[in-house]
Amino acid sequence: MSFTSEYFQINGINSSDIGVDGCYLIRTNSEINYPIFGGKEIIEEQNPYRDMPYHYYVKKQPIEFDLMFSLLDKEIDENRIYELGLIFAQDKYVEFRSCDFMGKIFYVLCTSMNLITYGSKKGWLQCHLRNSAPYAFSEIMINTFDLSDISTTPTLITMENKSNVTNQHGEYKYYPELEILLVGNVTGFSFYNLSDGNRGFGFSGLTKGETIYINNQKQQIISDIGETTYRLSKMLFSKNFFYLIYGENRISINCSGGTGGIILQSKCQFPIYM
Repeated sequence: MSFTSEYFQINGINSSDIGVDGCYLIRTNSEINYPIFGGKEIIEEQNPYRDMPYHYYVKKQPIEFDLMFSLLDKEIDENRIYELGLIFAQDKYVEFRSCDFMGKIFYVLCTSMNLITYGSKKGWLQCHLRNSAPYAFSEIMINTFDLSDISTTPTLITMENKSNVTNQHGEYKYYPELEILLVGNVTGFSFYNLSDGNRGFGFSGLTKGETIYINNQKQQIISDIGETTYRLSKMLFSKNFFYLIYGENRISINCSGGTGGIILQSKCQFPIYM
């Protein structure tokens, strides 16, 4: 993998701030290789009496790539190697950004780092990075909808799924994180996705003034009333969690239990094939 730009950011640290005069991406050939998505392993079974194999699913492989870093004409001494080790040799996934992909984030873990020189202490370091997924991610997008006075009027909002990555069933579904504050005397709410056959999601029988956090992907519900307050039993629509289909989703929101409404905050970070 190679980049046009020589600047990058890893774990919140700008390349220009590494070392005395900065650290820069280099490439040793004229070709530029961008990672669009990781490899795919097709899981199928061949029947001797059938020409076409039975297709089960696709096993996606995380993106892996090599990067080369240079301190230009500066010597790579023990202090520089120590500093780069602190930055790159962490045993967790950290953010990696390049100016080539503005607004796109990789979460990478460095699995090896080699110093390459020609008999002196001048040269470059080569790192092998493994991304946490077969794709990149968008910036985190947070949207707030103040619907604090809709108890008697269904209200329409729009939410968008910007991911071009399908699940194992070939569906473009994205499960956002939601935080919902009940306002006034409201004790429940219902979402109807008009863009997806009026598919419903909601709760009833909650407590006035309660705030609940829903991680729809993990099917996790947290109430600010307390850790021992379980809200799964309060879910409507057969306890279906909320997701967005590809593109624009028109959501009709109703409230129940009394006058007031809700304040809704959504958090999305879309997986993206670049």
